[in-house]
Amino acid sequence: MEKKVKDLFTQIADSSASQDKDSIEQFIQILELPDEQFDAVYPKFKDMVAEVFEGEEYQKQLLNTLKLHPVDNLSAEKAQIDEFLENVDSDEELSANKKEMIKTLFQSTLDTLTTLLENQREFVGVKVYKMDSDVELPSYAHPTDGGADIKANETVTIAAGETKIVKTGLKIACPAGYMVRIAPRSGLSAKTGLRVANADGTVDADYRGEVGVILSNTGTTDYTINKGDKIAQMYIMVAPAIKWTEVETEDELGSTDRGEGGYGSTGA
Repeated sequence: MEKKVKDLFTQIADSSASQDKDSIEQFIQILELPDEQFDAVYPKFKDMVAEVFEGEEYQKQLLNTLKLHPVDNLSAEKAQIDEFLENVDSDEELSANKKEMIKTLFQSTLDTLTTLLENQREFVGVKVYKMDSDVELPSYAHPTDGGADIKANETVTIAAGETKIVKTGLKIACPAGYMVRIAPRSGLSAKTGLRVANADGTVDADYRGEVGVILSNTGTTDYTINKGDKIAQMYIMVAPAIKWTEVETEDELGSTDRGEGGYGSTGA
């Protein structure tokens, strides 16, 4: 493989954190094979790469790595990959199969960068402590998701009609002026009788204990949650303090079309 392509390949891979260095070296070694040898292993290699780079776990890791990069960095990384792929297309020493494989290797990164740039949003820094080394941080399944999935840090059975607090193994320091909201996962609610009992739960800025998810089993059979199962979603929300302005008369509240119409006043 021409040196400039190899150098660009390594540089892009490192800056995008798209794979660990050992994997990158293995891919480079395969791509450096003579065309005849490469073509012989290409079908199997192509399936292997597609399975890794298009897999849910890799996509999630990539998203949660890249979303922490400043927007300017994301733009620079995308421009770098675009330029890199143009160089690959114009490189006369590369075979068609090698060009196709290089594009496949970077397509996931390019797609995720594009989505993040098209859906820019503010990031709020939250300090987090993992009580066990294998605890997974809440993570977004898709770039535009509002809630990050929370996983159980224990295996627990919740009997029918029972309510239990499921531990997450996480302690957080939500910044002042914000609150963390613990909400149900629609998939879990639809497929089981499990419900977040205090939906939605709240983690205040001054709380430093372990985050737990209160789950009730409203079904007729016992349900076992395994360690690592997704059990709820976590949102970060602005929490302004209420400043009360007391008025002297009820009329000062102002009138509306609805008036004092209460529960069910607008229909079923």
